[in-house]
Amino acid sequence: MPGNLFENNEPIHRRSDPASSEIGAREVTASGRRDAQKMEVLHALRQHPMMSSRDLAEACGMDRHMVARRLPDLREDGLVAVASMGKQRDGRLAMLWIPTNR
Repeated sequence: MPGNLFENNEPIHRRSDPASSEIGAREVTASGRRDAQKMEVLHALRQHPMMSSRDLAEACGMDRHMVARRLPDLREDGLVAVASMGKQRDGRLAMLWIPTNR
């Protein structure tokens, strides 16, 4: 993946996470899967703007948890933003995401 598109390439995990989560974060980053997932989510969001992570995942046939992890990751890269709080398809309140012009 292009290095200039995704600026944050450090493995992501919480300090409170177990060691297995840190290892997993390093593996998904080093393998290139994280950048591939980010590209997939960004492409999907450009096709379906103003959606929650859950609705975006359902609309595109992706794993909801993967989408929910990559959207904040893409926000750190400056490629997506939270547009507003709104209702998901099931009526619950959620953050609605949009792609940026970058």
